[in-house]
Amino acid sequence: MDREELARHLALADEAERAPLLARHPTLVDIGLAQALKAHYLDHVGGDRNRAAGAAAVLAVLAGIVDDPEIRGLATWTTGLATLQIDGKFEQAISQIDAAAAQFEALGRW
Repeated sequence: MDREELARHLALADEAERAPLLARHPTLVDIGLAQALKAHYLDHVGGDRNRAAGAAAVLAVLAGIVDDPEIRGLATWTTGLATLQIDGKFEQAISQIDAAAAQFEALGRW
């Protein structure tokens, strides 16, 4: 299984299925998976919002288990987009996107 395939499976999985999937593929649990989840979110937010929401949720979980500031930034940014595009909560989304911008700026990537 590659990172893109794992991202697809994780986005479709429920909460109970996600941890075992991640545990079965420890070598794939990294920034590459975070980028694949972000891409999966972007690919599906216009059509299959459940899959997009799943990708954003998994990315937030990933940020909690991998100590990587870039993963945290991607998770915060994607959560902000989901808050706006899926939940329609503009003010919360702006706050999250601003936080992501600060995280990426601290990394020198913004």
